[in-house]
Amino acid sequence: MYTELNDARVQIKTRFAEPGLKEEVENFLKNLPEQIRCLSRPMAVMARQVATPNFESIRFWETTSGNGLTPIWLEYSRDRFSSANVDKVMLAKLIFYYGKGRNGGNKTSIQKIVDIERASKKAICDIRTRVNSEVSLLDIHSRMFESYFPLEAKRVDISSWIQEIGDSAPLYYEAFLSLFICHGVLFENFLLEGREGEFSKSVVIPAFEKVQKRFGIKPLVVSLLPRNRAANNSWGWYPGQLEELVRS
Repeated sequence: MYTELNDARVQIKTRFAEPGLKEEVENFLKNLPEQIRCLSRPMAVMARQVATPNFESIRFWETTSGNGLTPIWLEYSRDRFSSANVDKVMLAKLIFYYGKGRNGGNKTSIQKIVDIERASKKAICDIRTRVNSEVSLLDIHSRMFESYFPLEAKRVDISSWIQEIGDSAPLYYEAFLSLFICHGVLFENFLLEGREGEFSKSVVIPAFEKVQKRFGIKPLVVSLLPRNRAANNSWGWYPGQLEELVRS
């Protein structure tokens, strides 16, 4: 399923320059967001509900910036919050990392910025914070993102496009993975164990295979994290210097 980074960089530049292939993909995807259709070079993509400068995002930026691709975070801010989803909970319960202690343990600080149970089933873009009811969950993450990353770090909210596709996970993943035929390279880890593994096997992998069959070439996906560490939640932590932005 994965392609090595150097190979993906070479392939996507060749594919991106093929007008016939781009036209075929865009005819299938229909209302592709303008920010994606009008790019002058292929994307490097990290897709999350909210773009935020955790260690996973920092690795993405360091891996992709300056390599001839355009690093972009694709957001789905209208997705529903769920207290059963670890990644979504980590957007509301922020863990800041301050290095190792004297005995080798992690020095961390936790800021719970949202009432997690009350937020359940709300659209993420509508969630207000405990810090200040005038401040949204998105405001906090945007503040941290803009503080940590340079101005050229791009974010595109594709919520409208996703909702046009529909709520069906198989339909969404077939459309989403089609972006990585010629428009860009996805940086992701699809786990094959546990609850996420069941989803990967029943939805993601069949969608990947359908896209490959439709276009005759596979979507370009690069493993974002070391594969033996992809399930480690510490990638969702934040550099300690960002904590002050949450308190202010």
